[in-house]
Amino acid sequence: MQFVSNLFQSNFLFILLLLIIWQAFLTYSFFKTSQIFNKLTKGGNDKFETILKNLLKSVELNKKEIEEIKAQLEDERIQAKKYFQKYALLRYNPFKESGGDQSFVFVILNNKNDGLIISSLHARDYSRIYAKPITDGKSLKYELSKEETEALEQAIGQT
Repeated sequence: MQFVSNLFQSNFLFILLLLIIWQAFLTYSFFKTSQIFNKLTKGGNDKFETILKNLLKSVELNKKEIEEIKAQLEDERIQAKKYFQKYALLRYNPFKESGGDQSFVFVILNNKNDGLIISSLHARDYSRIYAKPITDGKSLKYELSKEETEALEQAIGQT
């Protein structure tokens, strides 16, 4: 009989311990849920159904705004391809008798390698500036000098 009594007490203590742990878990869960509920209701007295409806409306509005922003971003990406994104500057001395690299070639291109080349040729008694259109990485109307070709290749090589 003593054995049964000891077994009953140990089982009772084990079950009691499990119930206490379970109660602690439930209490913790209740307080966490209560905190989340208070955040949702912001301390208001609205019905939970009203709060959820307002949240769903807010989510739908956010979805629409996100889609609008995505569309605007795509438009911006398309437009950005037209903007000048690549450039190169090459200074050089075309005349050995004059000093310094006073002449230069400046290339600016968009993402499709369309743009222009600006060349400045500086001599002792004159200075000239030339502009040449570039289409698809090539000058279709005008022949390019060695320096212009080098600067154009540098600009096209940029990613």
